[in-house]
Amino acid sequence: ILWMRGLTLFVAGEAPRAFGFLENYRRSALEMGWSAVAAIAGALLGFWLAAARKKEDALFHLKAALEESSRSKNAYSLFIARAGLSLQTYHDGNLREAYNILRSALEEGEKARSAPQILVSFHLMDMLADFRDQGLPPAAEGWEFKERLELYLVDSNLSLRGIALRLEAQEKIRSGRAAETAMADLIAARDCFRTTGAVFLLNDVHIAMARLLLREGRADEALALAQTAWRGIRSMGLAPELLPDDLQALLDQAAPAAFARDSALEFMDRYFEFLHELDAAEDEADLFHRCVSRSRRL
Repeated sequence: ILWMRGLTLFVAGEAPRAFGFLENYRRSALEMGWSAVAAIAGALLGFWLAAARKKEDALFHLKAALEESSRSKNAYSLFIARAGLSLQTYHDGNLREAYNILRSALEEGEKARSAPQILVSFHLMDMLADFRDQGLPPAAEGWEFKERLELYLVDSNLSLRGIALRLEAQEKIRSGRAAETAMADLIAARDCFRTTGAVFLLNDVHIAMARLLLREGRADEALALAQTAWRGIRSMGLAPELLPDDLQALLDQAAPAAFARDSALEFMDRYFEFLHELDAAEDEADLFHRCVSRSRRL
């Protein structure tokens, strides 16, 4: 329930609520002496902070979860924490180190048995593609990129299928296939995420579409999608680094003044979201925890 609730909130584009939910759960578990549950909540929090490119907060929670999980021999939370550390290391550009950490994470996942591998499936498929491109062998049995991609393309889970369609489009782009076939896959992926309400994953598709259009010389259309992606990143409370440099440069050239307005709107959006989150507090203790947690993120 804990990881599914966090995953649902995060993928639905409500990252601040996901972070607040896990932080409050972690604190409550510590107060009640449930150290194993607190370690899992902290590992999940660190994992999604890494996915949101919140590096400092991610490392803080991941390192704490790793220490507690190792001390208590909690394979479940150790798996999640190592997967999150692998993701953060990948974002830092250390591909081989990320690969080694992921191998350890998947070994822990095997020990945990019930560890939610769908969690890493949602966020680590891009890493598997880059590992393959660098000539690295699969991080574990059953984790070969192409094999997993083909499984997800026919999966009944629309979000997993959407991820696979986006990656299939990127495979076609890399191999020099016609842009139209890649765009068809991206449109199909977009439809999957619109159906499921997976706003975070939908934003990845907008970014992929914008980059494809920019590559094809259709700068105006690329700009419109880049603006959509940027507004998505802003509204979800994610780090600006989620927008690739080429699209950031396109936006900077097109309308620098618009970003000054966007910054003011972003501040107001986050302020009212803060008030909305505080309004949902059940009692004074909950209100205090929400206020402290949210203020740290602001």
